[in-house]
Amino acid sequence: MLMSTKQNKIFLTGAGGRIASALYPELVSDDYRDIVRVSRIGNATTIALNDMFLPGVLGENDTILHLAWSSVPKTSEESPGLEWMTDIPLLCKILNAVQLVPGNKIHLIFFSSAGTIYGSGQGIFNEDSRLTPNCMYGLAKLHAEQLIIQTAERVGFDYTILRISNLYGFCSRENDQQGIIPYLLKAALTGKAFTIWGDGKAQKDYLFYSDFVKALKYIIDHKVTGVFNISYGKSYSIEQLLNIVEHLTGRGIKIVNAFSPSWDTSCWKIDSSRFCNMANWQPEIDLADGVSIMMENQNE
Repeated sequence: MLMSTKQNKIFLTGAGGRIASALYPELVSDDYRDIVRVSRIGNATTIALNDMFLPGVLGENDTILHLAWSSVPKTSEESPGLEWMTDIPLLCKILNAVQLVPGNKIHLIFFSSAGTIYGSGQGIFNEDSRLTPNCMYGLAKLHAEQLIIQTAERVGFDYTILRISNLYGFCSRENDQQGIIPYLLKAALTGKAFTIWGDGKAQKDYLFYSDFVKALKYIIDHKVTGVFNISYGKSYSIEQLLNIVEHLTGRGIKIVNAFSPSWDTSCWKIDSSRFCNMANWQPEIDLADGVSIMMENQNE
């Protein structure tokens, strides 16, 4: 089992996932803490999830960034209940392990989903808005949030729930079933057709990952606790996103329209002013600049 002797470790679950893989090099550059990558099956660079629960592995001042999750909205709908067989039991194991650490000083940071937990609808959603997820993925994330909050209130450990909008700007993988921007860029650059669900009017919030990293580092450094939306704060329609990509690439995209599934959320704006005001944080990279940076990185 790989383990460091440094104190105040950060355990990064879901180490093989697309977000955790992008976060790791950003976090490891700050050498004031040891980043311990955790995956379901350990290897040369990660420890196995079960090893994290061994006596003495978790320390009282450690942080857990819990990203491990077995589904995205599309796969969640294809396998109803998947999260209740894998992700919710894993979360329960983590919560049980946290309770056994002396001092109750562990900081658990859970990556939730602003894009699904609020559901579809017009208007602005803040942390006090009604939660009405219309997909299995959102229901599972909501259940996980409730488990964390109720356990923390009973036991007393610190937790942070991050309701994150659509992150982009990091490398995607060939078979990823989430993240529209890399696929739009690929369609523009290759001439392949791109399938859009619905009429292109659906609006979503897109947050560049480097802005999110700054927010996350602040949360870790200052042990910020509570429930927070983390978003850019402005929604763009698929149609607007398409126009941005076509303008930046100088190429038209062949569009195929398809039926929009009932579980795909749309028409919302995520208000992150609670965190912005508390942390003096403000996202800096707008959508056009973010897409331009992605293009430059692809060409390097």
